[in-house]
Amino acid sequence: MIDPARKWKERQKLLASRKPQVRVDRCVVTEVEKGNYDVVIEGFGLRPAITPPHITVGGVPLEQAKFEQGGRRVTAVLRNRPKDDQFIVDLGYARAEGHARL
Repeated sequence: MIDPARKWKERQKLLASRKPQVRVDRCVVTEVEKGNYDVVIEGFGLRPAITPPHITVGGVPLEQAKFEQGGRRVTAVLRNRPKDDQFIVDLGYARAEGHARL
């Protein structure tokens, strides 16, 4: 039988090993006007950290990123056409990659 102190230590160790995660369900890039694109990223855990987030679509960094409360959506602007549909969301504490819908 495990004594309460040992059980507590094991639980604390388990909780310390868990890392925050971010999940991207959808990334949509829409051309608003020639050379300007709106980006909408939806998912879970999309919250900025102390360090600035690094989010790119097709190798082009997002500008004017706005994180909605609840961590479910990020809206931003791309000033250049993305080279491909690959996106990277690096929030500092968690990272997600995938393919955007262009």
